[in-house]
Amino acid sequence: MADKYADENIVFDKKNPQPAAHYIAILTKFFNEIAPNATQKQKDTLTSLGKSTIMVGIANINKINQKSEIELDGLKKKIDGLKEKLHTADLAKAYSLNKALFHTKNNSHQKIDNEAKKEEYEKIDEEIRRVSKDADAMSEEFHNNLMDHKEKLKMMEYEHQINVAEYKKKIESIKIQLMMK
Repeated sequence: MADKYADENIVFDKKNPQPAAHYIAILTKFFNEIAPNATQKQKDTLTSLGKSTIMVGIANINKINQKSEIELDGLKKKIDGLKEKLHTADLAKAYSLNKALFHTKNNSHQKIDNEAKKEEYEKIDEEIRRVSKDADAMSEEFHNNLMDHKEKLKMMEYEHQINVAEYKKKIESIKIQLMMK
C-alpha cells in the first residue's frame, strides 16, 4: 500500500511550501481510501482538524503582517520628521546666506546671527544622528523579529511533521480496525 502513495507523499518543502489546504486534501484522500467505512464522527474530526490548521496558519500570517505594518509606519514617521527638519535647515541656511550677502554693514550682528544658526545646525545634526541610530536599532529589531519568525516556522514545520506522523498512525490504526470487522 505504501508504494501506491509514493508519488503523493506528504513532504514539507521549506523553500517552496504548499498551502495547508494541499496537505489536508492529501490526508483526507488517504483517509477516505484507507477507511472508506469510517464513521461520520471520524470524518468530522478530520474535517475540523483541517479547518483549525488552516485558521492557525492564517492567524499567524495576520499577526506577522500587522506587526510589520506597525514597524514600517513608525519608520516612515521618523523619516518624514527627518525630511521636515532637513527642509527647515535648508531654508535657514538659505536665509542666512541671503542675509549675509545683503547686510554687510553690521558685522557683529551677523556674527551673533551666524553663531545662533550654527548652534541650530548642530542641534539638527545631533537630532539626525539620534534618529539614524534609532532607525538602525529598529532595523536590527526588525531583522531579529524576522529571524524569530523563521525559527517559529521551523518549529511549526517540525510540529507539522509530528502531526502528520501521528495522523498516519491513526489512519493505519483505523484501517486495521476496519479490516478486523
